[in-house]
Amino acid sequence: MYQVAIIMGILLGALPTGKLRVKTGEYTYTIMKKGKEIGIHKFVIRKTKSYYEVLSAKKIKPEEGGNYEDSIILYLDKKTKLPVRADVWTKIHVGKMGPINQYYDISFGPKEIEVTSIAEEDTTPHKTVFKSEETPWLIEPLGFLFSGFSLKKGEKYNFKLFFPTTKEIEDATLEIGDTKRIKTLRGKKMNVTKFEVNYRGRRFIYWVDSKTPPYLYEIEDKVLEMKEIAK
Repeated sequence: MYQVAIIMGILLGALPTGKLRVKTGEYTYTIMKKGKEIGIHKFVIRKTKSYYEVLSAKKIKPEEGGNYEDSIILYLDKKTKLPVRADVWTKIHVGKMGPINQYYDISFGPKEIEVTSIAEEDTTPHKTVFKSEETPWLIEPLGFLFSGFSLKKGEKYNFKLFFPTTKEIEDATLEIGDTKRIKTLRGKKMNVTKFEVNYRGRRFIYWVDSKTPPYLYEIEDKVLEMKEIAK
C-alpha cells in the first residue's frame, strides 16, 4: 500500500495512504490575490456505504476577465483510501482561453486510467485509456486530504497526478516542513505545519493542523501568487 520514506530529504515512496484519516464535513476557503478576494473554494467530504466522497468546488474571477469554475468528486476506497473513480466538470473562459465546458468520467484501475469526456459543443462521449504504474491523484481534492496525514518534518514522498483537461500524468513530490504561527480569519492564533507540493514547475504550500478543524488552514499557490484562507 505504501513505502516508508527515507528521511533527510532523500526521495521516498508513494503517499502513505495507510496513515490517512479522512476528515468529513464542509469547509470553505476565500481565494485571495494581491489582497483582493477573487473567488471561493469549498470542500465537502462524506462517508457513504461504498466510498469516501471528496468534493472540491472552485469559482474564480480572474484578473484577465471571464471566469474559471471546476467541480470534482473523488471517490476513495474506504479500506485503501486510494481513488476509485472521479467526476470532473470544468468551465473555463479566461482571456483568450476558452470557452471550455467539459465533463470527465474517470475510472482508476490498478494499471490504467479510463477517461470518458463529453464537451458542450460535442456531446459524443470520447473514451481514452492511459497506462500508469500506480494510481494517480487529482490535485484539488488531494489538497484537502493532506490534512488527514500525521507526518513528520523532513519526510518526503513522490506520487502521480492526473490532469483531465490535458490528459497528462505528472510526477509530483510532497515534503513536510516547519511549523509557523498564524492568525485565522476568526482571530484565533495557532501552529500549523507546512506541506509543500511541487510538480511541472508549480509549487503549492498547504498549512495544516491535523487535529483542529478546519484542519487545512491556508493554501498558497506560489506561481500564480494566490492564497486560499479558511473561513
